[in-house]
Parts: sequence; structure tokens; C-alpha cells
Amino acid sequence: MRSRRWPIVIGALLVAAAALLALWPVMNAGWLAMVRAGAVPTQEAPRLHIRSSTPQPLELALRFERPNGAVGHLTFVRESADAPWQPDPRVGTPGVLLGDGYPVFASPRFLAVHGLDARTALRSLTLDIAREQADDVTAIQSWGGEVAIGLWNHGKITRVYAAGPIFDAIHAIEAEARDATDGGASGGASALDACARLEALMAPTRPAPVRIAACAAAIAGCPSLRESAIERLRDACEQGEPVACEVLVARDGTTAQLWPEIDDCWRWVLDLLDAAPPMRQAR
Repeated sequence: MRSRRWPIVIGALLVAAAALLALWPVMNAGWLAMVRAGAVPTQEAPRLHIRSSTPQPLELALRFERPNGAVGHLTFVRESADAPWQPDPRVGTPGVLLGDGYPVFASPRFLAVHGLDARTALRSLTLDIAREQADDVTAIQSWGGEVAIGLWNHGKITRVYAAGPIFDAIHAIEAEARDATDGGASGGASALDACARLEALMAPTRPAPVRIAACAAAIAGCPSLRESAIERLRDACEQGEPVACEVLVARDGTTAQLWPEIDDCWRWVLDLLDAAPPMRQAR
């Protein structure tokens, strides 16, 4: 029996080896295909693309190509080559100018967690915006005509490029307070908090766009200034300032809150000013 069993075992092994050799090319090809498939790099998610152009020497055109394929345009102008960019008066009405979804602004703590400098989160609009890397964009126009272009990263708006007289006035107030406290020698932070700066900008001697924007911002983020801001808007409305009348109607508390994203944007700006005064940007 033993003499018969060994030939049978050896024969079975030979048959198995022959089958393996016959199937080896197919098995090898399948294994190589799996290895190659695993080696293909994962395609990166589409991101925001920003393109800038200057159709005229004092005009800046921005084109935003969003990840979902939507395209938006914004135009800015300035009085001279050294002046700051200002929104084109024809840009539109208050609210979201472009971008889907409700804007969510990153807190200073969130910025710190992701290694982002809160001092550079708020910037004056410059050509640097075209070099930004971001996931998406939301642009908001506020009551004084100012525009905040919010760039999304990590699921929140982590940087804003701002254009409008109110932002330049806020920087000027900061510099004035610093010069008044230490003669500008130390380069330290402003002695005024964000709401105190707005209160100074609400003065009747300020230009109308600055004054009205400061009042609207104060109503959004400075409860102690709300009554004073509404009173100043009422005075401006009676003196024939139509934008002041519009803000008064929308913010005096007698109607439903309009464009809450504007208020959220201003609250974020004020928190940022108090947490980390933004560094001045080159133009």
C-alpha cells in the first residue's frame, strides 16, 4: 500500500505545480495592476483660483474661479497710484456679493491652533490677494460701501482682504492713539480698543461713508455704543444722508435683522482688532 501511495502523492504535487505555472502569468498581471492602482497619487480637491488684472491704471479687476465652477468678479478703483483701493461704487448693495453658504469666521484661537498669525488675518486689499491659496471665497459688502473678501481654509474664513474708507480710518485712529500715548517711539499697540476707535469715527466731523460705517459696526459689535450710534444715524438721515436712513431702518430693532453676515463680519473684525492689532500692509 505504501509503495502505491507515494506515486499518487508525487503525481498530485506535479499536477498542482503545473496548474500554478499555467496560472502564474494571470496572477502576476493582477498583482501588478493592484500595486499600480495603489501607487496612483490621490487627486487633490479643487481649490479657489484668483486672477487679477488692471484694465485701467487706477482700476483693479479680480476674477474668482471657485471650486464648484462658479465664477465671480469684483472691481476696485483708486484716486492715485499711492492711494488705497476702494470698491467700485457700482459693486452692488449690502450683503453677500459672491460665495455660497453662510460665512463662518475663524476666531483668534482657531487661527493659533492652525499656526496662522492673527495679526495678518485682516489685510488691506493689495495685489497680494492673487497669490493666496484658499479653498473658497465669500465677499461681503457692508453699509458704508466697504467690501470684505473672506478666504476660506480649514472650513472657516481665515483671512480677509478689506477695502473701504472705514478700514483706512481704523488704521489711522490706531496710529493717532499710538502717537498720542508714546510719541510713536515704541511702536506698541494702540491705547484704544476696537469700540473706542469706532466711537471716535462716529463723530460728525468724519466723512459720511466712514461715519455711517462706524455706526453700523458699533451697532453690530459694541452694545454700549448702540444708542449713540442710532442717534447719530438719525441725525445723518435728517440731514439728507440716504444710506444713514437705510441703516437706521435695518438696525433700529423695529424690523427683522437684515444681512446678519454683515454684523458677523464686523464682530470678527472687532475681535481681531482687540486680540491682535493687524500689521499694516504695503500697497
